[in-house]
Amino acid sequence: MTTSPLRHTDVPTSWSRIGTWLTAHTRRDSARPAPDASRLDAFEKDLGLPLPADLRAWWLLPDVTASHWIPGEFAPVPLDEALETHDIWLLVAEQEGDSFDENGQPEARYQREFMPIALSPGGDGLIVDLRPGDTHGAVLLWDHETWDLDVPRWASVTSMLQDIANALETGTPALLDHADLAGSAQPCTATIDGALDLTWQPAWSGDRRGAAGGVGAVGGGRAAGLTATGAGAPSLAGHRPPPHRETAAVRGTQRPWGAGPVPFPGRGGTGPAGAVRGW
Repeated sequence: MTTSPLRHTDVPTSWSRIGTWLTAHTRRDSARPAPDASRLDAFEKDLGLPLPADLRAWWLLPDVTASHWIPGEFAPVPLDEALETHDIWLLVAEQEGDSFDENGQPEARYQREFMPIALSPGGDGLIVDLRPGDTHGAVLLWDHETWDLDVPRWASVTSMLQDIANALETGTPALLDHADLAGSAQPCTATIDGALDLTWQPAWSGDRRGAAGGVGAVGGGRAAGLTATGAGAPSLAGHRPPPHRETAAVRGTQRPWGAGPVPFPGRGGTGPAGAVRGW
C-alpha cells in the first residue's frame, strides 16, 4: 500500500483531477445530489465512532459525477441512498442471524460499522470500514449475494481517488496495490467506448488466471515495467494475475471479515497475502 502521508485535503484535489479528465473525455452525466450534512452528523452520532476525515470530505464534495467511473463499474451514490442501503443490508444481516462455515468459523455479516459509498448495477457495493483497527477507513467490496469480503480495494477513500486520478491521467493500471495483496480484482486501465462512456478493462495481457501465485509472488505490481499494448493501455508484462479466490490452499485459512477487524500488509498488518474473505 502507499507509504506517503494521506490527508483529507487530498480528496477535493484528486476529485478535481478526475472530474477534469471525465469532462474532457466522456459524455456529460448527472451529478450526485448534494448531501444534507446534518444526516451525516446524525449517522456519526448514532455510530458512536468518528468518521474518517477523508470519508466526510468525500460526502461534502460538490458536483461528483454519478456515472460508473470507479473501477468495477461502481457509481457514487447520494448520502440518502447510502444510508438507506446501509439500513437494508443491516436488517438483512440481523434477520439472517449468526451462521458458521464448514470449519466452524462465523460467516461474514454486514456490520453497522460499514458505510456504502458506491454501488454497481448488479447491487454490489463499495463500503468504508469504520471499525477500529488496521482496516479503519479502508474501501472494501461488499458482495450482496455471497457476503464475502475481499482484501481492501484501497486503503482509504483518499487512496481510491488518487489511484483513479493517476490511472486516468497516465493510462497506467488502477488497483495495483490491491493486486499486490492477491486481491480478486485485476488491475485495470481506462478506455472510452463509442458512446463516450468510461469503462475499465483488465490490464493483463491475455487470460492467465490459471497461473499459480499473485502479483506479489513475482515481485509486486510495481516491480516490473509496463509494456504498452496500445495508446494509453499498458499491460503488466511478466506478471501473473491474482489466484482464484476459492482454492483449496486458502479455504482452510479463511477468516470472516464480519467477525472483526483484521490487519493487512501495508498498514501495519502481518496477515498472509493469499487469504481471502479476510485474514
